[in-house]
Amino acid sequence: MCKQCNSFLGRYDEAYKKFYDNDGDPKKIKCFSRETKLRIIKAIYGKFLSLPETNGEDLDFRDFISEERCEECRGEWRLFFIKRDTITSDMQTAKLNYDNGVVYHLSYDKFIFDLLNFEKPNKYFMNNIFDILEKNYKLQVKSVEKDGFYSEAFITNLFRNLLQYIKWRYYLGNRQLKCN
Repeated sequence: MCKQCNSFLGRYDEAYKKFYDNDGDPKKIKCFSRETKLRIIKAIYGKFLSLPETNGEDLDFRDFISEERCEECRGEWRLFFIKRDTITSDMQTAKLNYDNGVVYHLSYDKFIFDLLNFEKPNKYFMNNIFDILEKNYKLQVKSVEKDGFYSEAFITNLFRNLLQYIKWRYYLGNRQLKCN
């Protein structure tokens, strides 16, 4: 992400911090102004622009983020989230490829966010990020092992890290052979 875009997205940080500090609690979020809620949504969409996995991807929500007065995100990318049932220090990102599209996954201590360019499978109970605009939205709180794309992202990262380790060990092994 360029410096100009990063600076612009910083405008939304305060709103996201309110959402984060209040744990996405619908009772508290419903009291936020519509403008604050839209800034929260834009801040979360913006997080995906800086993920290494999205480099080179045509993310069609850039105009939505960059136009402060824009209230509708048109395009194919949809953003869903759940609140974790336990707080953890785990932070991970992943790109998951499916026959019908792509999921970009971002999870950390309190929340899990998934950006999809296809319809969310019905088996996953997650909030659409635009749910927070509603007065009576119900926050989905789930175990990460059971719901959403978390498990698949975890396994993807596990294998990616294992492959990097094997390559590193192979590289070190070849260097030692040449030195002898």
